[in-house]
Formats: sequence, structure tokens, C-alpha cells
Amino acid sequence: DDSDLRVALWQQKPPPRSSDPGIDWALKALDEAAAAAQDQGARLLILPELFLGGYRALSEAGEACGLREGSPSIDRVASIARAHHLAIVLGFFERSANGQLYNSALAVDEDGRLAALYRKTHLFGSAEKAAFSPGERLGPIFRLVGGVRCALLICYDIEFPEAVRSLALAGASLIITPTANFEPYSFVNQSIVRVRAFESHVSLVYANWAGHTSEDGVRFNGQSVVASPQGELLLSLGESEEGLFFASLPPSCLAGAGAALEGHDDFYLRDRRPALYDQAAVRAAAPHKFEARRPRPLSTVKCIHGCCDDGQHGADAGEMLAYGRLWALHQLAPFADSGLRLAGVLGAAGPVDARPLCSLDWAVRLPLSLLLLVRPSASALLAAHVSNLLLWAVWMPMACSAQGS
Repeated sequence: DDSDLRVALWQQKPPPRSSDPGIDWALKALDEAAAAAQDQGARLLILPELFLGGYRALSEAGEACGLREGSPSIDRVASIARAHHLAIVLGFFERSANGQLYNSALAVDEDGRLAALYRKTHLFGSAEKAAFSPGERLGPIFRLVGGVRCALLICYDIEFPEAVRSLALAGASLIITPTANFEPYSFVNQSIVRVRAFESHVSLVYANWAGHTSEDGVRFNGQSVVASPQGELLLSLGESEEGLFFASLPPSCLAGAGAALEGHDDFYLRDRRPALYDQAAVRAAAPHKFEARRPRPLSTVKCIHGCCDDGQHGADAGEMLAYGRLWALHQLAPFADSGLRLAGVLGAAGPVDARPLCSLDWAVRLPLSLLLLVRPSASALLAAHVSNLLLWAVWMPMACSAQGS
């Protein structure tokens, strides 16, 4: 299809929970929005997260509004799409066959057939995690209006670049995201959505509830957007705007990552180096980066010269290497001069011959310093510190005694 894809975004406030509108209100609003979208030439209508039931009192609403595929309310959504020859994407409370509750989104095509069902994989905050089970997979990639390859994400999902990139590489050219974003996270609407579109060369539609404060004290922030693969905002709504809004996506915005790579239009996808991002490879390179940093005994600090028995080389080894060499240089420069001066003090005192101790000083500290310069290790560094303390323990009482006499 060489024509633009005209999409309609519904951004409005829900009715007060006290009026207990349930799903009937949402189905009536959907039918009215579908009729208006059809009149304006739209082929795809997108509504917010948990549109059927409302994003509020999640556990309670889930009990009242949990739906299964094939339930009368889902069938009603399909009949509205069929009546207006319009594809529809919206969010709803899904109750699975085994009784689990999911924050889900569905897509039906213009003939009223279920094209995709997606369960939110990244649950935000304690309320969502208490109410819902997380989905276990991304996808699927499915075709809507004119064969456009689409995928679904929900709200918080889009804040994970891996999710968007995975769908783009799987072939999606349009990622549709029902959302219920709220303050203080407006930077997601204003910045992250267009960045995700740009870095993965996909078009993104992000449909939110209009700005209002719910009975739960949540301040929804509106600002629904449509972003192109070039990071341009094809539609950007204000917080308090309400109604049905439209954007047109030209074919160039629906070509997807594959066409971008073939035409060398997208340097992020072209210049990727997937082998570097493999988690196992990263763990092998720096295992401690994925663990809580904690003090480690000297015996477990690894050197970087191949002498480790388990092959682990982390930042601790680099720190030890630098410190060991710095200590060695510090010792080599002044210790001979200071040792000779101290020997002179003792010699001048008369009764003490300091030459044997000077020889011992040279014999102990010089080899250890050279070893730390050439081949730093935890054991050499520990030996150097211990020898330093022992030598000073011998020198200082003698020096004080000599000076006192």
C-alpha cells in the first residue's frame, strides 16, 4: 500500500470511579470514537492502557473487569471494528483460564478478527506488581491495515530499549503502545518515545489518558505522541487536550529496520556489534560488575598476567597493579637516601653500627620493589608492606635512642 496510514488517537479522561461506569462506558466511548475516526479517514484507532475498566484501584478493577478472549465485551470490540471497518488497539484487564490477571492489550483488524494479544512484560511499581502477573514474552509481530507489520508494548515496556530493539529486529515497523503514564514521568512522553523510534528505526504510537488526578491521587499527564523513525514528532498533544486526534504515517515511516539496513539509512542498526552485547561475554570480561561490590580478601584479588587459577581478571586486578607499581616507585626513590641519612645519625652517635641494618634494608626492600614494578601481585604487595613495617620497627627505636644519647 503506497498511501499514508492515517491513525486516530483517543485521549480523554475517564468518568469518576464513584459513578461506577464499568466497561459499558468504555464500549460506548469506543463506538463513538470509531465512528468519528472512520468519518475522518482513519484506518487505525488506538486507545490507552486498561481502557476497558480504567487505570485505577487495579486489584479491585481487575476483579470487576477481568476479561477472557471470547468474552462478550471482547466480542463487542470486534463487532465495533467490523462495523466501522477500522482496526482497533486498546488495553484491558485480562483474566486467564487459570485465574491469573494480566495487564494486556489487544489488536483487532478491520474485519473484527483478533490480530494480536499481548501481556505487559515490565510491571511498574508495587501496585501493578501486586495486581498483575507479568507477561513472559514479547511479540508477536502481526499485520494490520495494508499489511503494516505491527507489534504491541504497554506503557513502561517502552522505557526498556531492549524491548523496542528486539521487536524492530524481528520485523516490526510500527510499535503501538497504549499507556497510562503520569507525573513526574513526562520526560517519557516528551523524549524517550522519540529516542526509541530513532534508535531502532521504527514508528511509535503512544496513546495516553488525558491529564487528570484520579481518586487514587495519580496525576495522569496526557501528552500522547506519534514519532517517526527519524525521531520526528508527527503528533504531540498537550497534557489537558481531550478528544480524537489524527496523524498520517507515510510509507517511508513504515518500511521498518530491514529496509533501513538495505538502504543504509540507519547507522545505529548498521553499526551494531551484537557479539559485544552478549551477556555471557560481558560477564566473562567483568564478572564483578553484575554483583554487589563488596570487600574481597587479598587472597582472592587476581593479577592480570595470566597467573590466575580461575581465569578471572577484573577491575580489582587493575587497581592492584597500579597501586603496587606506585608503591614500588615511592619506595625506590627515597628509601636509599633516607636510609643512609639515618645510618649517618646512628654512626655519628658512636655506639651503634648501622651498616648491617642498611644492608638488610637494601636486601629486603629493593627486591620487593623491583618485583612489584615487574610483576605485581597481592602476595608481593602484602610482603612489601609487612617488611616496611618491620624495618621501621627496628630503625625507629635505634634512631630515637641514638638521638637521645
